Amino acid sequence: MRTPAFGWRDYWRMLTSGRPWLPWRYFREAHAFDLRRGTDTHARIPKADFGAEPPGFAEGTFYMASWTSEIDWAFRETRTLLGEDFDAFAFVDVGCGKGKAVLRWTELRAAAGSAQRVHGLDYHAPLVAIARRNHEKLFGNPGFLSAEGAETFDFAPLGGRVLCYLYNPFGAGLMRRFLTRLRELDVVLIYNHPAEEATLREMGYVALRTKRGDCPNAHTVIYANRRQPAN
Repeated sequence: MRTPAFGWRDYWRMLTSGRPWLPWRYFREAHAFDLRRGTDTHARIPKADFGAEPPGFAEGTFYMASWTSEIDWAFRETRTLLGEDFDAFAFVDVGCGKGKAVLRWTELRAAAGSAQRVHGLDYHAPLVAIARRNHEKLFGNPGFLSAEGAETFDFAPLGGRVLCYLYNPFGAGLMRRFLTRLRELDVVLIYNHPAEEATLREMGYVALRTKRGDCPNAHTVIYANRRQPAN
């Protein structure tokens, strides 16, 4: 896998893209996370730079990290929604990439005194290797990060309740097959950059909370398969 360099030229492209607010937002929401922690999560990796193609490559998307504020919002909202049941739900970042959501969720969990289990999976092993290094740097261990796809990861050991985090990891076909695998579980699903919302509704998921922003990265919806929509 080739990891593109990131620097002032990238910020210049953002500035001249017609969205003059983007460089500052990107710095605050992505780049600053790594600068403060010494981690490697913020730089986008297009699929052309993945190198060897993992199984399911055609259905996957490129790598980009979630913005910090979206993860923070999702943590607060799901804690409120689930209440005392929050720790009973295993958190699973599906398509974790370099591990940004796992890292931030682990920080937030610790600050809240939560004992929730935190896992991540991605179909591209080189990305998972980076995620494990990031986790080791922050927490002293490689974490529970698996080089597996959404159709092979074993959810059974996590119990019957899962809190899935997705940052637009794949298209409609794989989304449909993935949700079919989860139909016997109690699922709450955090969907950042929700490109396949229609598929979730088709599969019986209901939106419980919605956060809309001025670009796809700032749009997150919390869905569930066994709960009523908020009033």
